[in-house]
Amino acid sequence: MNNNNILEEFFVWEEKNLIDQNQNSLKNEKQDNSVTTIETKTNLMQNDWRDITDPKLRKKMRLREYHKNYRKTNKDKLKTQRKQRNYNNKNLLKIQRKEWYKNNKHKFKEKNKTRIEVSCKNCLKIFYVKLSYHNKYKRLFCSRKCYGEFRKFIPVNEQSAYKGVRKVGESKQIYHRRYVKKHPELIAHLKARRYARKKNADGSHTLKEWDDLIIRFDNKCAFCKETKKLTKDHIIPLSKGGSDFITNIQPLCRSCNSKKHNKI
Repeated sequence: MNNNNILEEFFVWEEKNLIDQNQNSLKNEKQDNSVTTIETKTNLMQNDWRDITDPKLRKKMRLREYHKNYRKTNKDKLKTQRKQRNYNNKNLLKIQRKEWYKNNKHKFKEKNKTRIEVSCKNCLKIFYVKLSYHNKYKRLFCSRKCYGEFRKFIPVNEQSAYKGVRKVGESKQIYHRRYVKKHPELIAHLKARRYARKKNADGSHTLKEWDDLIIRFDNKCAFCKETKKLTKDHIIPLSKGGSDFITNIQPLCRSCNSKKHNKI
């Protein structure tokens, strides 16, 4: 649907709405016979009558509808603009936040009455948290920075990243070797990504996109059409300015890939 059609439909609906409002208000006036002429005038003012034929009003309505549609269609563009604006006015925003906090300190005090006073495990700063949050966590931190500093000294068996995965007393090397054996496809994908970054190639692709590409080729080599262990091949090689997007990748077996070398 075009924007013009949407606007026409909106104006038709708005006109009907206004006519209904006007008729209802007239009925109410007829029912109340005791109202004087001065009172009727005040009632009319209160009902906020709007003449749909008024060009200024129509212009306002058009602009309102145009801005509404523009915000819907250009969400990403407006988001990036907002981010850029916030980045350019960092210092100004900081000052504004500080001023707002000074003016609204009493609100925070009222809010903190329903919360518990706790101290940060790292810097011992006093701050307020909800009761549920206090009961949920063993240690509490005022910021991510404090958590990051304290995390260096947390015992390995208590760290969430290694809970149930890395055994107590086990070195990182042994854990990594076991992980590489379990996830060979993921490691191969990460190595390929690193190589592409080294070559300053444009774009990237995910492991899921690579899996979908193999399914599209029925788990067969793009050249010899045989079902073998497949490897990634860049149609335009990275050494010749090729990209790392999935559109520039084809599945080839090892022998076909080595025969192709850096040819296009």
